[in-house]
Amino acid sequence: IQLAHLEADVNHQLKSALNIYRSGLAFFSKDETFVQSYVQFLLDHQQIENARLLLENSIQLIAQLYGRCY
Repeated sequence: IQLAHLEADVNHQLKSALNIYRSGLAFFSKDETFVQSYVQFLLDHQQIENARLLLENSIQLIAQLYGRCY
């Protein structure tokens, strides 16, 4: 999370920051803190559609984990 913010805020490399978050999602897709941080990062950088998709996918994943269908 911090490395992505460093890339975006200090190095002004939004593409690199997004790649870091995408890579992290493969390992931390079930981690609420990670997903919340990623969504907020996307919203902060006007990536509204991507934030929406991430939330939808995360809700579906959590529903599967808990055996519920939304």
